[in-house]
Amino acid sequence: MQQDPAFFEGLVNQCDQRVYRLALRITRNHQDAEEARQETMLKAYRHLEQFEGRARFTTWISRIAINEALMKLRKRRDSIHVPLEAVSERTGQDTSCPRLFPTPESPEMAFSRGQLRNSLMDAIGSLSPIHREVFILRTVEQCSTSETARTLQLTESAVKTRLRRARMQLRQTLQARWEAEAS
Repeated sequence: MQQDPAFFEGLVNQCDQRVYRLALRITRNHQDAEEARQETMLKAYRHLEQFEGRARFTTWISRIAINEALMKLRKRRDSIHVPLEAVSERTGQDTSCPRLFPTPESPEMAFSRGQLRNSLMDAIGSLSPIHREVFILRTVEQCSTSETARTLQLTESAVKTRLRRARMQLRQTLQARWEAEAS
């Protein structure tokens, strides 16, 4: 792979936000995610010649980002809690269903949606790192099973198993929380 700065900049621009979102979802901290993003880009540039092209560039750089984010987590094991407001902020634009005039939302609906988002983010945060990274790549980043397996250096069956376990754990966590709130 050529090591032309302009060429690398073009690749980075294509995946910069993805790397940040991935790091943010793993670290659950904006500062750590930004540091992991910067370290990822630096390592990717330094080791660009090691990119063999057998997988997509985004798969290769996602693996670097996951490693960097996990290293940030290891360094700050003592501080586990992050404000939910920091995690639930939008980091990208929703272009799936563009609307010229957004439909007005009642305060009750906005509150309910916020509560649901916070519960889901908290439940995802409670997953173990091995389950969280598979869940985020497959469900949030919408990577294929094979791409997730390559990124995490796992077999496809291991990815499927971890995703199933993550979903079951999320279901149990959310159900227990909602039952406790109902009583």
